[in-house]
Amino acid sequence: MTSKASYDTVDHYLVPPQPYTSSFLARLSTFILHAPFDIVESTLRPSSTHSDKTDHINPNSDALRPTQFMTTVCQGLLRFLNMEFTSADHASPDTIPLALCLLLRYRVASSSTSQRDDERKYEYAISGEDGSELITVPIPYLTSRSCYRPEMSDATLVAIAVHTAYKFLAHDWVNLEHWAVPLHLSRHALLRGERTFLRVIEYAVWVRQEEYLQIKGRLEDLWEEVFRKAVRPVPPDFVMKRLKTRG
Repeated sequence: MTSKASYDTVDHYLVPPQPYTSSFLARLSTFILHAPFDIVESTLRPSSTHSDKTDHINPNSDALRPTQFMTTVCQGLLRFLNMEFTSADHASPDTIPLALCLLLRYRVASSSTSQRDDERKYEYAISGEDGSELITVPIPYLTSRSCYRPEMSDATLVAIAVHTAYKFLAHDWVNLEHWAVPLHLSRHALLRGERTFLRVIEYAVWVRQEEYLQIKGRLEDLWEEVFRKAVRPVPPDFVMKRLKTRG
């Protein structure tokens, strides 16, 4: 992943627009957070056997439809990422895919049920002293359990994931609380949620290049095959009233 682009002029840096839309962010975030966990794993995780069949995913189901507030916050996040900065620390085009990778990591860690399950998932092959055979032993992988906090809204989680990815790639340590007012989110909820989010993923914000490219490819495939075709949400009432008065 590249953290900075080289689009510059004498006076300022030209910021290339983000290659992903707010709908992409809202739809795939909602899928990661609310689709059945086995579906999320089989669809997105690199360790799973990828299936090209996505017909069983209904993008118009209530569970996979972003709320209006989620959609609004994602639109605000895209405005942030597309801002023209006066330095090279603008948002990387990898920001949104990395944010979704971190959100997936959060969902996986939050969904762990027991250490025994974790031990079966994480094994390490070692050779005997004479090098003649390989033995497999379980390695306890302690994840944070029961850490998914219902009081932390989807919009808050996504804002935290995007902010974390942005800071990691741009090396810009802007405080998360500065995003609260423009996004209409609680400053307290954001700061408290950031601590929880990082603790759950064990502060692992770096994603291996191979894993990142695999997940990014699966996210893009899921968008093209399923969610791009989804029915657009009905505009809120105040928008409908304005449209009627103009019509």
